[in-house]
Amino acid sequence: MPFEPQLSRTQRWMQAIILHPDSTAQALASDEAEREIPSRHFPEVVTPSQTLTSLERIGVYRDMYLLRLREALSTDYPLLLQFLGEDCFHALAGDYVHACPSRSYTLNRLGDHLPAFIRAQAKVARRGFLYDLARLELAMTEAFDAEEAAVLSPLEVESLPEEAWETMRLNPVPALRLLEFSYPVNAYAQAVRDGKPAPPLRRKATFAAVCRKDYGVVRLELPRAAFLLLQALAAGTPVGEAIDNPALRQVKESDLFGWFSQWVAAGMFRSIA
Repeated sequence: MPFEPQLSRTQRWMQAIILHPDSTAQALASDEAEREIPSRHFPEVVTPSQTLTSLERIGVYRDMYLLRLREALSTDYPLLLQFLGEDCFHALAGDYVHACPSRSYTLNRLGDHLPAFIRAQAKVARRGFLYDLARLELAMTEAFDAEEAAVLSPLEVESLPEEAWETMRLNPVPALRLLEFSYPVNAYAQAVRDGKPAPPLRRKATFAAVCRKDYGVVRLELPRAAFLLLQALAAGTPVGEAIDNPALRQVKESDLFGWFSQWVAAGMFRSIA
C-alpha cells in the first residue's frame, strides 16, 4: 500500500527540509523531518523524474528558497551589497537566514534583525561601519513601509500666531526615524547615489533623519544640535522647552528657522497639538 501522509504533515515536513541549514541529506534525516515523514518514505513522497533523483528534486526547492531570501535581502540592503560585493554579501545573507529564518507571511520583515546579526559577528571586517550602514538601510525600509499619514503643511505653520510657538507640540509622522551613528554612513550612501568617491570611513559621530515623502525616502544629515532638537520635538516636548536646551544656545535663530522649515517641507510632522 503506498504511503500517503496527511497534507498538514507533508507541509510541516517540507518546511523542515527547506529551512534546515545543512545539506539536503542531513535535512531529510533531521528530527524535525523524521517526526513528520520517516526518511525511508522519502522516494514515495518526492518521486524521481526522468532527469533528476528525488534528492535532486527536493534540492531545487531548497536552493530556490535560499535564492529568494537572498534576493529579498539584496533589495532591502543594496548599499550593503555594493560595499561587500556579491560573494561576501551572499555568504552573510546565507548565514543570516539560517540564524534568523523568515517568520512572517511577507518577506518585507525578513531583514529586520540583520543589523543586530552583523553586530554579533566578531570576525566580520569593518563590523562597526557595516552595522551602522545596515541600520540606515533598515530605517529607510521601515520609513517606506510605515503607515500613511497626512502631513503638516508650511501654510498651516505660517498661519500660527507667534505666541503659540512657545507651548505647541508637534506630532511626528509614523515614517520618521532618527538615528545616531558612529560612522559617516549617510555620507557614504549619498556618495553612492551621486556616483562620487566614498568619503573617509573613519569612526565619526554622525546624525540623520529618515522619512518618506511623495512615495520616496528622504535622508537628511543633521548637525548634533539639530538632531537633539528634532529628537525632542518628535518625543512631544513643547517647542519652547526644546529650544531651551543648553546644546542649542549657540545656534543662530536663522539656523533654527531653517531647520524647522526643512523638516516641515520634508513632511516629518503630521499635526500640531
